[in-house]
Amino acid sequence: MTWIDDYIEQNGTEELAKEYLTHLYAEDSQRLLAGFNYRVHNETVQQETSDRFRELKLKSIDEIAGGWEKAMAEHFASGGKLDQLQRRR
Repeated sequence: MTWIDDYIEQNGTEELAKEYLTHLYAEDSQRLLAGFNYRVHNETVQQETSDRFRELKLKSIDEIAGGWEKAMAEHFASGGKLDQLQRRR
């Protein structure tokens, strides 16, 4: 989940955003999400659902694309790889 200070300050939604994140990462909410086959972050719920979600070795953006700056320029800039993949033929 991303927290964007400028946006919440501009819109006066800091308390709402905090409450949303508190609710989203609460154990009951994480259990509900796991029931819909979402991977969750709560350790208790992860253990409860470990038979359905095998452990993953996640890679960092540095390993995948050489860092965010390089990824943005190469993949997401106008005319980048994402644009090329989405181009209609």
